[in-house]
Amino acid sequence: MGHEEVLGVLHEPRREPESHHEPETHNEPRYASVMVDIAVDRVNRPFHYAIPDRLAGRIDIGTRVIAPFGNRTVYGYVIDLVEEPFSGDVKELIDIADDLCFLDRRMLDLARWMQDYYLCHVVEALRCMLPGGVRTHRVRPKFQQMVELAPALASASQAEVAASLESLGKTAPSQARVLKLLLAEKRAGGTMGSGVPKAELLRRGASAASIKALERKGLVIVGNVEIRRAPMDGRESGIGTSGTSRSFKLTREQASAVQIILDQFSALRGSGRRDREPRPVLLHGVTGSGKTEVYLQAIAHARELGRSAIVLVPEISLTPQMVERFCSRFGDDVAVLHSRLSMGERFDEWRRIRRGEAGIVIGARSAIFAPARDLGLIIIDEEHEASYKQDEAPRYDAREVARVRAKVEPAVLVLGSATPSIEAYHRAMTGEYTYARLPDRVSGRPLPAVHVIDLREELKAGNRTIFSRRLREAIADRLTRREQIILFLNRRGHSTFVLCRECGHVLRCPHCDVSLTYHAEDARMLCHYCDWEERVPEVCPRCGSIYIKYFGIGTERVEREVKSSFPGARVLRMDVDTTRRKGSHRRMLDGFRKGEYDILVGTQMIAKGLDFPGVTLVGVVTADTSLNLPDFRSGERTFQLLEQVAGRAGRGASPGEVIIQTYSPDHYSIRFAASHDYEGFYREEIKTREELVYPPFAHIIAMIVSSSDVSVAAGVAQELASALRARLKAGESSGRVFDVLGPAPCPLARIGGSYRWQVALKCPDALAANPIVRDAVSSVMKAKVPAPGRAGSGGGSGVSPGASFAVSINVDPASML
Repeated sequence: MGHEEVLGVLHEPRREPESHHEPETHNEPRYASVMVDIAVDRVNRPFHYAIPDRLAGRIDIGTRVIAPFGNRTVYGYVIDLVEEPFSGDVKELIDIADDLCFLDRRMLDLARWMQDYYLCHVVEALRCMLPGGVRTHRVRPKFQQMVELAPALASASQAEVAASLESLGKTAPSQARVLKLLLAEKRAGGTMGSGVPKAELLRRGASAASIKALERKGLVIVGNVEIRRAPMDGRESGIGTSGTSRSFKLTREQASAVQIILDQFSALRGSGRRDREPRPVLLHGVTGSGKTEVYLQAIAHARELGRSAIVLVPEISLTPQMVERFCSRFGDDVAVLHSRLSMGERFDEWRRIRRGEAGIVIGARSAIFAPARDLGLIIIDEEHEASYKQDEAPRYDAREVARVRAKVEPAVLVLGSATPSIEAYHRAMTGEYTYARLPDRVSGRPLPAVHVIDLREELKAGNRTIFSRRLREAIADRLTRREQIILFLNRRGHSTFVLCRECGHVLRCPHCDVSLTYHAEDARMLCHYCDWEERVPEVCPRCGSIYIKYFGIGTERVEREVKSSFPGARVLRMDVDTTRRKGSHRRMLDGFRKGEYDILVGTQMIAKGLDFPGVTLVGVVTADTSLNLPDFRSGERTFQLLEQVAGRAGRGASPGEVIIQTYSPDHYSIRFAASHDYEGFYREEIKTREELVYPPFAHIIAMIVSSSDVSVAAGVAQELASALRARLKAGESSGRVFDVLGPAPCPLARIGGSYRWQVALKCPDALAANPIVRDAVSSVMKAKVPAPGRAGSGGGSGVSPGASFAVSINVDPASML
C-alpha cells in the first residue's frame, strides 16, 4: 500500500481554511467529534460532544476546544462535525480555546497518515502542528503602550501647531515637551511606526502625568499596540525589511533545473492543465553549484502564482545564513521557525504564517508543519541529513511527511543535496522522482583537490601528533597567505575516554554503556547521552593509581593543539558546547565570514551548507569516527560528511585543498569522496544494500524494549519477536517477504539507566506491516500487569516485581544504534 492508497480521497478541491467568524449556516451540526489532548492508547479515538447554543456557528473542523473529560477539563481538537453522536450520554463542550482555527482538513489528514505510518497517537501528530506556547497557552501576544498625536493636531498646519506649542509652553512646559517629541518623530518619518512607545517618552524625560494630561485634552491618543517579537536581529516590530537582492544570471544547468521545477507547477490546481500530479524533484548539485539560487527563483515563481513556500534546513546553524539571503530577496515575506527561538518569537512567527502575512517559511525539521496558506512549494535543503528524522515520539521523518503533505495540498516538492541519500537517488533513478543535475560549480570554479593521508604511515614515521606532516605544513602555508582554514572532527570534547594505565580501568557513565568524555575547559567528565557529569579523578577509582591517561581526540583538544602549534592564529571552535546560547551560531559564523578568525574548528554543524569564500583549506582530522559504527548507513554517512565538508573549500577566487586523515584509506567511502565521485559511491553502496535487503529495497521497523532490569528487557523482547513471527507465519499466504531480526541488545545497550533490547522487522511495505506490529506490541503489553504512568502505551510489570518496561516503535529509523 502506497501513500496514494492511504490518502484515499484527500485530493478534494482546494478551499480556504474555515474561520470561526464565517461558518456555514445551513444544517448546523449539533455535535463535534473531538480528539482529546491526552496521548495514551485507551483514548486514542474521537469522543463526541454536544455543541451548546452559545457556541453554535463558531466551531468548525480544526477548532481547538475545551471539554470535560472524566473528572477534569482538557483541550481537544475538533476533527469532524456530526448530526448524531455515538451514544445518548453526551457532555457539552465548555468553550473554544483559541481565536484562530489552528488546523484545517489537510493538516488533520496529515495527522491521520502519521498515526498510521509512524504508529503514534493522533494527538502526538497534532501537537507537532502547534507551537508549544500555543498549545499550552503559556504565551500570548505582546502589547506595548504607544502615544501618538490626535488626528486634529497631526493634520494641523505648522503655524497652528507652533501657536499651540507656544500657548502650552507657558502653562505646561512638560506637556509641550511631549508634543515636541511626538512632532519630531512624525517629521522623521515615524520609524517606530504609529506614534512613540510610552516607555521611550518616559526615558527621554517626559512624565506620566503630562502624557495623561495631554490625553485628557484630546491632543494625544494612548493605546496598546501589538508588537512583533522578531527572531532576526535588527528586524524590529513594525519595520518591514525590503527585499533588495536581485536575481543572479543563471548558468545553463541552473536554468534547466529551474525549468524542471517550474514544469511541475503546471500540475498544481489553479496552475493550468491538471492531467498529472507534480512529481518530487531531486536537485543533485555539487557543493558550490548554486542550488540556493535555484531555490530562490522557484520560490519567486510560487509567490507570483499566489502560493506560499516552506524551506527546510537540517541545522539551526544554517538558518541565519539562509534567512539573511532570503530576506535580502523577499523582505518581510519571510518567517522563521526553529527550536532556538524564544517561545514568544515562535508564537508570533507562527501567527504571521497562519494569517498569510508571511508567505515563505524557513526552519528546521518541525517547520514542515507550518500553517502556510495555499502552500505550493516545499524545499528540503541537504535532504540527506539524518537530523530530519525525529528521535522521540512521534518519530517522523520530515522528508516523508513533506512527500505526503505535497500530495495533500498539493505542492511541488524539491529535495536538494550534493550527496543525496541512497533512498532519494534510487527514487530518481527509478523514475519516482524527477532528476535535475548541477554538475559544476558556478563561475567555473574547480572542486577542491583532495589528498588522503594514511595515519598508519605517519605513526611509522614517528609522527604521533594529531596533525599529519602535510596538514601541518598546509595550515602554516595558509596562515602565511592570510587564507582561512576549517578543521573538521565529528566528536566534541577533549578526549574520548580516560584510562588507568595501571589496571586498564576506563571511566564510564554509571547510567549508560559508554565511556565518559573528558572536557578540559571546565575539568569535567561528561556523558554525551544522558548528560551525567563528574569531576576528573586524581587517582584511579578502582586501584588508586595516579597513572591516568587521556585517549582519543575531540574538537576541544584540536582547538588546544592548534593554539599550541600556531600561537598567532585566531581560532574559533563551533560545536554543541560553544553554541548553547541564543544567537551564538549567527555571531560565530558572521565573525568567521568577516575574517575575524583564521581557523574554524568544528563538528558536523560546520560541514554543510555554509559559504565562506575565504576558506582554501579543509582538514579532516580523522575520517574514521563514523566509519566503523555498527550501522548499515555508516559508509553512506562517512561519504556524505567528507564530501560536504570538502565542499567548504575553494568557494572563492582561490582554489581549495582538502586533506583527509584516516586509518582506512582504502575504504570505498573515502576513496570515492576523495575523487568527488557520488555515482561511483552509489553503485558500490547500492549493491550491498540490495544483497542484504536494506533500504531502499526494504523498510525497517525497529522496536526497542527498555527497562531498568536487563532480564525484563530481554524477556519482553523475546516475547515480542515470538509474537511477530507467529503473526507473520499466519499471513505467509500474502506472498510478502518479512524478516524478523533479533531480539538482541542494542549496540548502545544501556542509556540513562535503561537496558535496551531491539527487535527489527524488515518488510517491503511499512504501511502493510504496521497493523501486524501494532497487534504484536499490543499483545505483549496486555500480557503484562500495567505499570503506573502511560497505561497501555509501553509500561508494564515485567518478570521482576516492580520492574517496568517500555516499548518504542521507530519506522524507518535513521540509525540502528
